[in-house]
Amino acid sequence: MKQMRLFHCIIILFTLQSVCLSGKNMISLFVRPFPRKKEVTFEKLLAKTQMHGKISYKILKETLRKHTHSGVLASYFGYVTPSNFNGQIVFPRKHQKDLVKLLITPMVTPIMMIGATVHHWESLPSLPARLYVVERKQDEATQEYYWNAQEEQIPENKHISIETIVLFADPKNILVPTGVTLTAKSPHLILPDIYVRKNTNIAVEALRVLKIKHFFMPVLSSTKKQNEIYYSRQW
Repeated sequence: MKQMRLFHCIIILFTLQSVCLSGKNMISLFVRPFPRKKEVTFEKLLAKTQMHGKISYKILKETLRKHTHSGVLASYFGYVTPSNFNGQIVFPRKHQKDLVKLLITPMVTPIMMIGATVHHWESLPSLPARLYVVERKQDEATQEYYWNAQEEQIPENKHISIETIVLFADPKNILVPTGVTLTAKSPHLILPDIYVRKNTNIAVEALRVLKIKHFFMPVLSSTKKQNEIYYSRQW
């Protein structure tokens, strides 16, 4: 219970620093519970109701199992946010290409550029990691838009761009369906759903991210006056 209280405090902390997305292009995806088929019989239900003092524990355990898709931490372009109660992860869109790289790993290490500025991330050789590329394309015959998701090899130098969405989890507990998924033309990137297994310990993953939380900060922009009618945005 202490671990879960600490986990909820961490999630509140990350949620409070989330950016307001009103009027901005965004990247969004949903983390869904891993589909499973389970037969429930009258005998099993009756046995559960006769556990007396253990009923509250069973209710709490079942509630947490059903919502393992909420509280999954992810980062992108300096932002870090948890999936909400519905499993949705939202970031402001900061790159132009209709292509998103998704890295699933428990931890990354920052590679510094100047002062406290992170140039890129690197995956740790001692930890499991899987990289996916999700690209929006248009079919020439039907003119329909679709996502094409494929797994990609981790670069030999372990270099991970800050434009990559990093999902802090063990890859064996996350399912990213590969192949084609229909979508629509939009300035937003609404990625295909991914799935999380019930045995994912999101509290442990959140505690790991605390070690590098101080490196996360949205990239700020300012406007520079070039002449009387033209201003340029500086990053």
